[in-house]
Amino acid sequence: MAYFLVKGRPLYQGLFFINDELYERHPFLGVRLKKNVVLEKKEGKITTTDIGTRWTGAPADDRKLTRVALLGGSSTFGSKVSDADSWPALLQNLLGERYAVINYGSPGYSTAEAIIQAAFLVSEKDPDIILFYGGWNDIANYHVEQLGSDYYAQGIKQIESNMENERFSHFDWLQFQASERIFLLKLARIMRTRLVKQDYTRPAGLGTADPFVDRIYLRNLRTLKRLALGMGPDTKVIFVPQVLNYETFSASKKTRRWSPFIIDESMPALMDRFNKITDSVCQANESRCVVINDVLAINWKSDDFKDDGHFSRQGGLKFAQTLAKKIKRTGKHE
Repeated sequence: MAYFLVKGRPLYQGLFFINDELYERHPFLGVRLKKNVVLEKKEGKITTTDIGTRWTGAPADDRKLTRVALLGGSSTFGSKVSDADSWPALLQNLLGERYAVINYGSPGYSTAEAIIQAAFLVSEKDPDIILFYGGWNDIANYHVEQLGSDYYAQGIKQIESNMENERFSHFDWLQFQASERIFLLKLARIMRTRLVKQDYTRPAGLGTADPFVDRIYLRNLRTLKRLALGMGPDTKVIFVPQVLNYETFSASKKTRRWSPFIIDESMPALMDRFNKITDSVCQANESRCVVINDVLAINWKSDDFKDDGHFSRQGGLKFAQTLAKKIKRTGKHE
């Protein structure tokens, strides 16, 4: 506990496995999903495919189907829900057997990881439609010092913070099942919050936009668009604005661990600004590039989410139904 108070991390972090069942290191992505994994978690079953994507129920043979590749972070992966309750699986069910939904989403992934996946992984599947749903992991970079145009700081955070329950080590024989869920570590975190000044506390700029991040986000979306449209003359790209559970972002000055420089009361306006950037990527006369702003018009309720922004089954179904209508209008079988 004393070590945690001073350093801000468990003493044995990096020496012991906490849970390496689902993720493994990757030289460009930081971490990636392992292949052919079946895990029983408290939220239900988590299954990965033979190409390291999350199960959606898509037919095994997709050569004659309309392939829909999904890119994004944990809200695309389907954190906090089981395989069958994730919106990509619900989307697969709504689209039917003539479609194959491939979920490349992974917790912590931003536009940077989406670009890498599009260049090296998604292109191998020759998809008909590439859909990116995100923004949450990008806007979390607001006011981060030394972020870098290459998203270096975001990549480090993606490994060290978002994947904190998936530690890695060369000492396979030292598997040690411990995490911040353990009471003493939770107590240490509370004490540290109370007693130690957090090094991310920055009173200036917490409620304002970050033009640098906005510019890099737009640049990354445009790069992703070019990669997607370059995969074939008929390939289409769809961008979906980020939906959050704004009922949990009360009118307060507190910040979140994942977005330490955005105060709660400013998140709705800042995310709306971010979504407007997403909306600007496709031009009015482009038939192969679409932004589905319809998701922002849905009357979202707190029950539609498991937390600040991850869908429950109920919310995931609303989301998937909206996307399915648009996808069916663009699919080659319709």
